[in-house]
Amino acid sequence: MNVLIFGHGIIAETKYKPNLSKAYSREDKTAELQLLFVDIHKKNCFEVDNWENEPQLPVKEIKKIIILSPPTAHLSNFKSIVSKFLSPRFQFPEIYIEKPIYLESEKKKWLIILKRNPLLEKKVFYIDHYRFKDSIDFFLEDKKKYLDVLGPIKEIAFVSLEKQKYWDSSAFNFGYFLEHGCHFFGMLDRVFPEISGCDFAPYKKSLWKKWEQSGRPSNCKEDSAVLLFLKIEGSKEQLFSKFKKTTIIIGKGMIDKKFLYVEGEKGFCQLFFNENRNVIKTSTLEKTVIRKRAKDSYENVAKNILSSKKDPHLLIPLKKGIADQENVIKIRKHFPKNMGKYDYGEIPVEIKRELLRLKAGE
Repeated sequence: MNVLIFGHGIIAETKYKPNLSKAYSREDKTAELQLLFVDIHKKNCFEVDNWENEPQLPVKEIKKIIILSPPTAHLSNFKSIVSKFLSPRFQFPEIYIEKPIYLESEKKKWLIILKRNPLLEKKVFYIDHYRFKDSIDFFLEDKKKYLDVLGPIKEIAFVSLEKQKYWDSSAFNFGYFLEHGCHFFGMLDRVFPEISGCDFAPYKKSLWKKWEQSGRPSNCKEDSAVLLFLKIEGSKEQLFSKFKKTTIIIGKGMIDKKFLYVEGEKGFCQLFFNENRNVIKTSTLEKTVIRKRAKDSYENVAKNILSSKKDPHLLIPLKKGIADQENVIKIRKHFPKNMGKYDYGEIPVEIKRELLRLKAGE
């Protein structure tokens, strides 16, 4: 199988390349897996400018294409691929685009391409690796058991704090929330499809906070961390209380703490993503439920890309990915103008307070 990958950066080298090879070897295929990389001024990569210097492989033999370039280059790379496969009427390969699709709204431009090429609707997917977390599968196996004892849900909180320092990448020039906020919607769609399509309206805006990490690259001028609150509007499912709210905490350079928090009228449940094992903590059932070491979510992504027809529900159609990113952009428009500061390893007081409220304080 021939896979063409646009972008040969850290994620391509450390996540996709080894996990694609591992997943393919487990499939026990007789044909070889060939990974070809497209990037500029990179060793062992093809430089494709309108495909004039294309890979030494007939285009018709490319079965899958993965776009891992910076979000600012996704659209131009996608246009280039569509143009190449249209001109001699080759069959479109499956195309996978790494999150986020873009950082500033390009909705119309993407939808025009889809409208002109309706065959792409079933060929182009958006990859958000949070959907592939082992912990989510673990939770979904007994979702009804956990939620039944919580009673109607009042709040869903998404916490994604990373110890890793701010990356010197163009993806972060516009702020960390635009790059990372899409995880909330991708994860929510799998865990609570009942509220898919709901609106998320600002709530308690006076308590919204954003910060910049001291010492970050000068080109990254927007948020390094945020704390915000939303109301979920539009769901009539019995699973939820009449009043539903969402708390989102996202930040870099603080502490590794990633989890989904669900609070019902009778108790709460926490689903952790970052403990390298599947962990669920509840106030109503067993205090802690732990099972097996969790896989790297990119291992599951690679497996799904290579065997996409086996688990199609894990793939996000391009239109859904666009809608998720538009939600992120819409929410960000309500951010406060003032921005606080924190040093690497420091946790702002407001975030500490929220972590304690969500039963996840140190």
